[in-house]
Amino acid sequence: MRTNGREPMVTMAAAGLGLTCLPRFLGDRAPNLRLLPTPVPGPRRQLWLGVHRDARSVPRVKASAAFLAEGIGRLAWALGSA
Repeated sequence: MRTNGREPMVTMAAAGLGLTCLPRFLGDRAPNLRLLPTPVPGPRRQLWLGVHRDARSVPRVKASAAFLAEGIGRLAWALGSA
C-alpha cells in the first residue's frame, strides 16, 4: 500500500502492514506503535511566522504570535527540536 497521508500511515503501521516514518507527536499517540532507534538523527526544520510590518503592533496580532510561539515551544520535543 502507498499513501501520502500521515493518519493512514499510522493506521496501516498499527495494523501491522509495514513500517513508516512519522513525527513523534503522531507516533507517540498510537499505542500499537513503538519507536525504533536510528543511527541517523531526524530532520531539523525551522518554523517562521511572517507578520506584516503594519500589523506587528496590533495587540491581537501580538497576542496570536505569542500564543503560537508558546504552543509550538511546548511541542519542541515532539517536533525534534529539543
